Amino acid sequence: MRGFGLVATQTLTNLPAQVSSFIGRDVELAEVRALVGGSRLVTLTGAGGAGKTRLGLQVAAGLLDGSGDGVWFADLAPLQDADLVAVTVADVLGVREEPGRPVLESVVEAVGGRSLLVVLDNCEHVIGACAKLADALLRGCPNLALLATSREPLGIDGERVFRVPSLGLPAPGDDAGAIRASEAVRLLADRAAAQGVPLAGDEEATGASRWPSNWPRPGCGCCPQASWRPGWISGSPF
Repeated sequence: MRGFGLVATQTLTNLPAQVSSFIGRDVELAEVRALVGGSRLVTLTGAGGAGKTRLGLQVAAGLLDGSGDGVWFADLAPLQDADLVAVTVADVLGVREEPGRPVLESVVEAVGGRSLLVVLDNCEHVIGACAKLADALLRGCPNLALLATSREPLGIDGERVFRVPSLGLPAPGDDAGAIRASEAVRLLADRAAAQGVPLAGDEEATGASRWPSNWPRPGCGCCPQASWRPGWISGSPF
């Protein structure tokens, strides 16, 4: 990482490349960007499948302007040992472990006064270790900011929490235009098209603007309402 004097990298980010388009969420993007601009710790909370990770990545990517010391992504989902949280962040930032010294202490010293954003993704199953790490980084690294995703807040001083809502569904009685304009249906149509499954409407068959014929209908009994979160789509990144 440039300026760390430890492990050099070619770019100032390790954000994963997104292989699908980002649909909607204009209001949420603006609100989270405003929070990040005014707080050093923002946590995106919400139910599983609500889109926390994807929203966080979109916000983080928008902050890559070439200034400072970069934007860094720590994927905590695979961790089964809370002691590996600090180790994972150290690895992401290129901080070498020192025998006999706590990893977190090494990370705080290495970051120091450098300016960077670290995304802590999927904190909920190691929430205590994430809270400890975040608190130490915020206290010891005055120019560092954190964007966390978790099903619950970290619960430390200075945290701003943003609850990520599910994408809006069409209302009963909406016409075809309103249905297709809703964010959830736009996402469904986009992901279906990517799989080579175009979604056809039934306006000609019914003579009216109704729910497209080959889409499951919310509340029809054939699938639970929860299935209408973005994660219902096979292969969705949410």
